[in-house]
Amino acid sequence: MGVKKKRCAALGCTSFKVPGDDKLMCPFPQPGARQRKWILLSGNENLLKLNARQIHLNRYLCPKHFHPSQFTNKFHIKLRLNAEPSESLFANPLLSDKVMQKYDHPDVFVFSGNDDDSDDNVGCSADIFPIHLGSSPLTPPSSDDTQDTTMDSTENVPDQDHTGKRPLETYDDDDSDFEPDPKHPHMNFPQPTSPRRSLISTGAREREGTQRRIGLKDLAQMSGVSYNTEDQNVHKVLKTAQQYRLLATEFRRKLSVAQRLNKELSRTLNDKTINILNELVISTVSRTILEGEMKNFKVKPHGRRWSLQDKLFWLSVMKRGLRAFRFLSKYMTIPSEASLKKLLNKVNLQPGISQPFLALLQKKVESLKARDRQCVLLFDEVFLRGRLFYSIRQNLVNGFENLGQRGRTNYVADHALVFMVQGLHVKWTQPVAYYFVSKTCPSALLKLLIEDVVKALTEIGLTVKATVSDQGPTNRTAIAELRQKNGDGIMYSVGKQRLVHIWDMPHILKNIRNNLITSDLEFNNGKVAKWHQLIEFYVYDQSRIKLSSLTMRHVNPKGRDKMRVSYAAQVLSSSVSKFIKAIVSISEGKKFSHCLPFAELCDDIDTFFDLCNGPKTNEDSKENQKKFRVNVSANSPHIKEEMWKTMLSKLQTWTFIRKKDGVRHIPPCVRGWIENIKSFRVLWCSVKDNVKVLKMRNINQDALENFFCLIRQCGGSSSDLTLAQFTAAMKTCLISRFSRHVSADGKNCQDDESHMASDLSEYLLTNEESTAAPPASRTIIAQEIKTTQQGDR
Repeated sequence: MGVKKKRCAALGCTSFKVPGDDKLMCPFPQPGARQRKWILLSGNENLLKLNARQIHLNRYLCPKHFHPSQFTNKFHIKLRLNAEPSESLFANPLLSDKVMQKYDHPDVFVFSGNDDDSDDNVGCSADIFPIHLGSSPLTPPSSDDTQDTTMDSTENVPDQDHTGKRPLETYDDDDSDFEPDPKHPHMNFPQPTSPRRSLISTGAREREGTQRRIGLKDLAQMSGVSYNTEDQNVHKVLKTAQQYRLLATEFRRKLSVAQRLNKELSRTLNDKTINILNELVISTVSRTILEGEMKNFKVKPHGRRWSLQDKLFWLSVMKRGLRAFRFLSKYMTIPSEASLKKLLNKVNLQPGISQPFLALLQKKVESLKARDRQCVLLFDEVFLRGRLFYSIRQNLVNGFENLGQRGRTNYVADHALVFMVQGLHVKWTQPVAYYFVSKTCPSALLKLLIEDVVKALTEIGLTVKATVSDQGPTNRTAIAELRQKNGDGIMYSVGKQRLVHIWDMPHILKNIRNNLITSDLEFNNGKVAKWHQLIEFYVYDQSRIKLSSLTMRHVNPKGRDKMRVSYAAQVLSSSVSKFIKAIVSISEGKKFSHCLPFAELCDDIDTFFDLCNGPKTNEDSKENQKKFRVNVSANSPHIKEEMWKTMLSKLQTWTFIRKKDGVRHIPPCVRGWIENIKSFRVLWCSVKDNVKVLKMRNINQDALENFFCLIRQCGGSSSDLTLAQFTAAMKTCLISRFSRHVSADGKNCQDDESHMASDLSEYLLTNEESTAAPPASRTIIAQEIKTTQQGDR
């Protein structure tokens, strides 16, 4: 069964779409002036062999014949209402007015009536010929007639004997039997007759003749054997031959019936079932599963054929749970594990910057506007289990530190360093590089890797405006060296790009909460906030009124709870401040008046965090939105009320006092927050001429954290992945858009609501070869990096 393709109807265009492909094909409009213009521009005269309704249902134009302004967005996935193709985007000449008369006067022409939606039938319909108005439907028009005159229908039609019992009914020549058509009053058609009910029309088959049972005597004569009734051996042989002959006749009849049924089922499957399936209002995933089941449920395992869309979906299912995948394989027709593993092996994903993957991203970048090409670079590390294993396919021992284009070392890797690019104004993301490192990436090496990735992104047309990371020790050292190299305390340069660095705001909030647990905070001219003030409020609240939703995980976090940003945001929120102030007000200052400094600190942190983190989406209603939870604009509180200056003046007074020894200190999280405010101001000044709003949620690590969560989910029940498992899970995430959905369990950040700029299914279709890592013999990197690593360890 061939795959039905939707081909572009423009003359000379070779674009097409196969089932399961996300490529847009634009159907012709409803019959009318717009449809006429589309046909005129297409230059394809064969379209006029179909009626206007069939053209609307079964013929398409590809997106390259439309100007970008005719689409609803820059991704070209939907046309605007009343969109029209551009004449300059067609290489073929326009149809002449003489040819277009076939469209303007459809009542003068007979259409082929071909309603097959396969593009192989384009241009294969019957020739179009004019019908002379008023001619007899039983008499074809003469080619010599050129005028619109009514023919005399008095010719006798010869009787045709179809059944041998009754002649074919003929129309008589009385004009009273003709009635004018209401739509075309000038045309006369005969009254419909009631033909004899035919057995053929009911689906019955004509018999080829009754099979006469051949006697033993005739059978012996046919076999050239003399028939002797007294010879028992001859009698038995003839009797057996007679039985086999009857069995052969019966099997021949059953085979004929089975072949006829198979043909009818195939025709039904091709013509109706698939069309009905396409008309069902179901999700894309459900349609993919049903189409794969219908195509392969009667096919042997080695003969099954699967589209790339099918394999991508079932690959994501297999990565989520192998036991569930094997259970489904017993009751459904799905691809085998070997087929899906071969699909993963086609993606030669190696540590470092992958040039083929950057080439795919470059194709997407070329269609973006200049302001949409502005982006930020995120980087972070994730823990892995250090293991060595031998790869038969690569003939290589993997598990050592692998720095991509900068070579390998003899240290066992236990971390993966991932770089991801994210749009600054449009929410798109794309991982662009990853490395395997031991313990943590040294600051000197990290500085070189940042420069390598920024230069690679610049070469494909992106404008990197900032880098984002957490406040790890090596990250702080690397950024400090980059800033010192350029003699600037805020900005640094990579080639011709001027960048700022933003410390991830959720991580800063979490670190401030962790410091409050071990230290007291002095702020705002001598006020001191202490963590035990929160504990006193929590004990009173749980025993009496239960105003807040705080739990022991909030007030006494341990283990992984200290890593949860949500707990820190809920503790240091304006809600806790309001509850404390309410109790103080109701008791007229008799209770918890000593906790007011902590309530005031919660108000400041809540306001500062909203100003630096922004709203979740643009759709947040203003009624439910907090005053300071807004993006940066010319009229936002950042600029209009000079809140940036207010934040700087207050944060510079913050001093932590360690509970153990009373030492006063300013932790890196406070310094990082001050640096962020200065960086935000510089970043806003550099983009305010091109955009009206700077979206603060696009300048954090949520997209990268969600990507790590997605990789862990593909790893199944493994809490810590090995290098091989990490690579396989990363391949699955990059080539399968179905794996984009992340469950809320175990997430340490909110959904970033972004989309991948380019999935690697295009890479599989083009069969491009990925740039591999340097050979195994290159086990030691440059001397300066080696020296730095040994010094750091």
